[in-house]
Amino acid sequence: MDIEAVRNTLEQASLASLAIGLAIGFFFSFNPVALAAIPVSLAYVTKAQAPQRAVLLGSMFVLGMIVTQALLGLVVGLGGGWIQRFISREWGLVLGPASIVMGLAWPWGALAPLNPVRALQYYSHFWEKPWQELFDGMLIAIPEMPRSYVPKLLFLKLPEGFMVLALAGLVGALVAVWRGNMEPWRRAGLALILVTAVMPIALVVATRPVLYNGVRHFLFVLPPLAIIAGLAGAYIIHSLAARTRLAAAAAAAALAASVGLSVYDLARMHPYQYAQFNRVAGGLRGADDRYMIDYWGLGLKEAAETLRDRIEEGHVTPPRGRRWKVAVCGPSQTLLVELGSGFDVTNEAPGADFAISLGTFYCAELDAPIVAEVERDGVVLARAYDLRGRSYVTTWSYPPVTDKSAEARGADRHP
Repeated sequence: MDIEAVRNTLEQASLASLAIGLAIGFFFSFNPVALAAIPVSLAYVTKAQAPQRAVLLGSMFVLGMIVTQALLGLVVGLGGGWIQRFISREWGLVLGPASIVMGLAWPWGALAPLNPVRALQYYSHFWEKPWQELFDGMLIAIPEMPRSYVPKLLFLKLPEGFMVLALAGLVGALVAVWRGNMEPWRRAGLALILVTAVMPIALVVATRPVLYNGVRHFLFVLPPLAIIAGLAGAYIIHSLAARTRLAAAAAAAALAASVGLSVYDLARMHPYQYAQFNRVAGGLRGADDRYMIDYWGLGLKEAAETLRDRIEEGHVTPPRGRRWKVAVCGPSQTLLVELGSGFDVTNEAPGADFAISLGTFYCAELDAPIVAEVERDGVVLARAYDLRGRSYVTTWSYPPVTDKSAEARGADRHP
């Protein structure tokens, strides 16, 4: 492709220059995660609706996005023409496509002209009221998490074999880069992978920022760690093969067994793999009451589905003139979708017919019939209770406690 021809095309106000500008802006601004999240969020909105209404809502959503982005591009493009009279540039060819791409990847940013500025101001400091999370058996405010937070959780959550190879690989890579006994391009590539894996963790340890929700904000260090672990494994097997094939075969078998054990562990945890802790931590059972387990409250979904199914199977109807009232201890958005329009979801316990609670430190273990229980490896992730004929002030633990017997005593139940 002739670069000069492309440049000349972009300098002319035409459909071709608009198409090229849009393609370039889309290429450099495309956010696959944000775009993929659109059908997911749409599915949540339409799940509890009738099929025809779900199709209507989905169609209106897509049409609304297309019309909004087209109008936004038109407005900004005209604005670019106004700017051109002052600085002699076809800014419409830049601002229009850029705004369309921004709106597709970040719809809220396109709802109002100053929203990007508001977002910069909002996220320039920690925007939420600090809360406490469980770490190493202690309740700690998230701005005060220790420097060991990320390294320790990575060590306790990643598979044992992976951690051994990754640590060995980090040491080996550091030695190899330091000695320089390899081609410059290999040394540079190894140094890049090493820095990519270590630098984010080192910065967190040094700066001690606000930390919460386990290691989900640091998953991007896993690919370079996996590369380093793979290099270490390959180096070990290759070194052993140079001495005896039997030793190399034993090392390969040990590696395969480690992978198989990790697959088995994840299969047992399905679909709550993100809550898994390795055997160094004592597994999920050893980490319970010491670390945050199901911090996203995914167990609520399964508990809600089971509760709804039990009600439907028993052909039970709510009191006349109202819907079932469900008190939730945990994130309530999931239950709004899963239970549907026949339920009122609230965080208030008085007058509730049922309760759905996480099996975490801030939810009380109630003295009431259990309708559903979500459990993995002997650890309760969520429960659904039948509160009919019972009265509770709250389903939450105040103050938060970690002892399960204390939770039962502190549930503030009134017969």
